[in-house]
Amino acid sequence: MKNNLKFTLSLAFVSLLGIGCKKNFVEPLPKPSTEQNGIRLQTAVKIRAVGFQAEQDDAGVLSLKNIPANTKQFIVITDGNNVRTQTTKTLWAAAASGDSKQITNEAVKNMMTVRQATSFKSCKTEVFALDSELLPEEMDQLKTMTRETFKAYCQDPNTKVTLLGSTVATDAIKALENSIKTTQRAIERAKIAKQKAEEKFAAGNATRKSLTQAESILASLESKLAYLKKELLDHQEH
Repeated sequence: MKNNLKFTLSLAFVSLLGIGCKKNFVEPLPKPSTEQNGIRLQTAVKIRAVGFQAEQDDAGVLSLKNIPANTKQFIVITDGNNVRTQTTKTLWAAAASGDSKQITNEAVKNMMTVRQATSFKSCKTEVFALDSELLPEEMDQLKTMTRETFKAYCQDPNTKVTLLGSTVATDAIKALENSIKTTQRAIERAKIAKQKAEEKFAAGNATRKSLTQAESILASLESKLAYLKKELLDHQEH
């Protein structure tokens, strides 16, 4: 089952994830109505929210944080831009129970692999938190919905479900590695600033307070780097 989990979810998620967005409330930005595959789309909705996060590990498992209250179902959609046609298409979609803290092979229901990712680029996976479960016929319609058209579908007045929030999944290890690189660059700049503060203080051109401040900034960054490296090691070991 463990090997199954790695294969199934890694196929769906690995290399398909974009930069995470923190979200937990819905605020639609209206646009003209459109129609796609017989579904009336009232708006091309964007979600602006705070807190809700999804992190993917190297086994393809999505760990959810700050889940919106009253979530009854998660919908997961991966889409990407077709290199040949330059259109966005759905690659993969699934549902999971709203009480899931992780989206694993066991938690996923109605998994649908629509297309392989070979001819696609800029692929992203997004997790949607709903206040009720989609009907079977609505689940079937997911095959034709991209992330944006699903958001718009949820805003249709005839749709009974409410979108509580959504988040684009983040590769946890890659995000930590990027944070480590950013912090290391900040440390180099802080070391230079500290050296200059020491020279000015020695020459009588700066106060002890400015030197202490430079030392404090460097110490804080070094502490942050140690924490990030520990977090990365923990993720790699698991």
